[in-house]
Amino acid sequence: MPLGDDLTQSAMETGTRTGCRITGDDQLQLAIHLPDDGVLHFERPRTGGPSDWRVAEFLSPGGGCHFDEPVGDQWGQALNLLAERAAA
Repeated sequence: MPLGDDLTQSAMETGTRTGCRITGDDQLQLAIHLPDDGVLHFERPRTGGPSDWRVAEFLSPGGGCHFDEPVGDQWGQALNLLAERAAA
């Protein structure tokens, strides 16, 4: 499984809550909070679709790292649903 899909699946299976916002560069950013106090951010263009999602960064109390990993269309559809619910 590609890294972006693997990270997305893990976040969706263990995530405790989500948040969604529009960034200054017109990106839709979805944050999935993880049980270890980490947060995994996903981004896509605000007008994009399921195949435009990318894993953007992981933040935790002990540090973090940046990603630029594509997310497959199947997981992108799931991220779209989460973003819609988080934004509502």
